[in-house]
Amino acid sequence: MMIRRALAVFMLTYIACGQSATFDQASRSYKQKNYAQAYEQFLELAGLGNRDAQMNIGIMHFHGQGTEKDVVEAYAWMSVASNKNDKAKIATRDATKKLLNAKQIEQAKLRIKALKEIYSPKAINERILPGSKKSGDGEYREPRIIKNYHPKINSRRHTLARPLAHKFGSVRVDFVIGKDGITRMHTISAYEYMENALSAVEGIKGRVYEPAMYRGVPVDAYGETFRVLFTGDTHKANVPAALGALDDLRDKAEKGGGAARYRYAITADLMRTTLDDEGAREALSDYGYWYRMSAIDGYPAAKFKMGLNQLRGTGCAVNHSKSLFWLESAAKDGYANAQLFLGMEYLSGVRYNKNEKLALMWMKAAADAGLDHAQVKLAWILATHSDPKIRNIKSANEYFNKVNPKSYLDKLSWHETNAVIAAAMGDFKRAVKMQKKAIREAKKYELPLIRLENNLDKYKNTLVLGYND
Repeated sequence: MMIRRALAVFMLTYIACGQSATFDQASRSYKQKNYAQAYEQFLELAGLGNRDAQMNIGIMHFHGQGTEKDVVEAYAWMSVASNKNDKAKIATRDATKKLLNAKQIEQAKLRIKALKEIYSPKAINERILPGSKKSGDGEYREPRIIKNYHPKINSRRHTLARPLAHKFGSVRVDFVIGKDGITRMHTISAYEYMENALSAVEGIKGRVYEPAMYRGVPVDAYGETFRVLFTGDTHKANVPAALGALDDLRDKAEKGGGAARYRYAITADLMRTTLDDEGAREALSDYGYWYRMSAIDGYPAAKFKMGLNQLRGTGCAVNHSKSLFWLESAAKDGYANAQLFLGMEYLSGVRYNKNEKLALMWMKAAADAGLDHAQVKLAWILATHSDPKIRNIKSANEYFNKVNPKSYLDKLSWHETNAVIAAAMGDFKRAVKMQKKAIREAKKYELPLIRLENNLDKYKNTLVLGYND
């Protein structure tokens, strides 16, 4: 009786400890006594290497919650979940073992062996976790900046701060580098002061890159990040204070789940690249570990990060099958950025097998979720696709009109897409007008104009564009 009571209490303890989105869903399902759903959710997390989820699977087998009551299966799962540093798990495993007879123990040994082939740390590492970077990981070449841009601010016409008038604080901007080397899909993802963030975006818009290459083929570089620490006129970064501010986040990461772990990882990653101090960068070098722990807890943004890193070989070996696992997992969780990225990859067919059906499915999911970049991208595809079964000008216009032009940062893509939809609808006068706006936007940032001007000529000659124009 004492053993069974201890097991029941242990289950509640482990249910309560998870904080990440997926773990929290499983915990909520369990507390609501929706055991079958909780079991499936914990089983998915177990496949990511989450030892708490593996332990919960074992205890649910012990109690017959959401699955058949099976003490042998319970002990097998507990054995896989336990490690020498977790005394609570070991105690529960050993208490369960005392309930088994000799025959059951032999059965459990066989089951433990089978489970370890799938769920052991070694099996998880080989199947989905990043490997060490190797000298042969040369298939992907990072984009290289070939032109910087320093925005000229006119305070009467612009909402941005004047040069040298930035407030003290950090900024993170995410963006895509297109196959033409121009930045697109600008997103402000972290900032203290909006004027700093908008100033950073202005600088990024004027950059030109030598595009990323995969096996010699230019590819879109998704998930690029610009981080900057504005120090203002007189401020200098207080490194001890900055590191001290992270102590609370690290403590929450150690005690919490996926969300807290991701919050610490992304903050440490940001500070690591903005603080001009070698010792500080070394102190923050654990960010990669916390990205990984967040992903194992099922946090979608961390899964997306894991997928991008393994696709490109950022700090690890390139592995397309592992990257696809994490990207699909994040996309299935409803993470719109992962859905858009998968759609773009499946459409290009460069790194994953080309699959237009999957591409459109994922891009539509992201657009329907309200991701403005997906709405603009999907609108372009639907307006320009050569297959009449896919081409849908009405839907293209509907998706495009969902985007707020006042808040959408990628004005160049917005004007170009506006023009291409107008041409597809036969309104070449409007197409010319919108394309001229795109060209003015490009001139403002001193960007290459050849492709933009060629498309303008096509509109003037009442020609519609294809997807790759």
